[in-house]
Amino acid sequence: MKILLIGATGGTGKEILTRLLAAGHTVTALVRRPEVIPTKHEHLVLIQGDVLNSELVNRAVQGQDAVISAFGPRSLKKK
Repeated sequence: MKILLIGATGGTGKEILTRLLAAGHTVTALVRRPEVIPTKHEHLVLIQGDVLNSELVNRAVQGQDAVISAFGPRSLKKK
């Protein structure tokens, strides 16, 4: 399957990414900071950008079989 993963740099997203690649899926990860992803894999495509950019997200979704969102706050603590 071709899967778009949003939020691949967080703890949950990294675990999802590892499992998807191990299962043989082709993963496109939409991330703000691609350098945070240490994983290099022939079935991994990194797209740099912001999930709040609807035009970018719409382009990233094209051609995917599924979308997984692990996007969330870094902390639940109020500042």
